[in-house]
Amino acid sequence: MKSIIIQTNCDKKEEAEMISRALLKDKLAFVAHICPSNSLYLWKGRIIEGKEFILNVRTTEENARAAIEIIKSMHSYEVPSDSRHACR
Repeated sequence: MKSIIIQTNCDKKEEAEMISRALLKDKLAFVAHICPSNSLYLWKGRIIEGKEFILNVRTTEENARAAIEIIKSMHSYEVPSDSRHACR
């Protein structure tokens, strides 16, 4: 069973916790890490600086697509990011 980490950013810690709990409850993840972050990003032609929470979710390759769908459906961002990293 290969595992991967899905990473996204959330505006609020509560949102990251809510997404994490849903994924864990549905057994689409087996661990979630939430870390505060100072972020700079380009949005609609402007540089934005703000506080975010990085959400790293460890799941299996088989559950990744379903986990990403849950993240996107629960996320407050207009365009939530999701990057995937293979684990060894």
